[in-house]
Amino acid sequence: MLTKWLVIPLLSLSVYLLAGCSTAPQPGAPDPRPNAENNAAAASGASGAVDVVRRYYAALSVGDYDTAYELWGDSGPPNQSYADFVSGYDRTRQVAVGVTGDVRIEGAAGSLYATVPVIVRATRDDGRAQRFSGHYILRRVNDVPGASAASLRWHLYDADLQPVR
Repeated sequence: MLTKWLVIPLLSLSVYLLAGCSTAPQPGAPDPRPNAENNAAAASGASGAVDVVRRYYAALSVGDYDTAYELWGDSGPPNQSYADFVSGYDRTRQVAVGVTGDVRIEGAAGSLYATVPVIVRATRDDGRAQRFSGHYILRRVNDVPGASAASLRWHLYDADLQPVR
């Protein structure tokens, strides 16, 4: 049986030892833990643009056309109604995308544009395989005061995909 004169020092020692096991970074060391600032920086860079392209094809592959359409921004793909967009995939059984090179980011007139080179593989309902090669261009507003959260996110802006034979 431990007496209270032994319990208090043991508790103090335990607290002291556990304090050394903190997950907080040591002073001056970079913090490897994820946080909103790190996530925002990644989302605004090349990896954020690639993520949008991957989410687009993930949505298409499960028939989530609402999400896929919204990744084009407020008005969807250029010159394409929602009904036309959906009908473009009505005979597609499966679709996947691969990024084939480095993402190029350029700035112009307060916006950033990311060019993401891709290869797209699709399977039609009849089992026929299709491949397309090209790139997507994504756009976001540059980090300017007063920009909305929505305008600071990457969205699909244009696509140039050609059949591969």
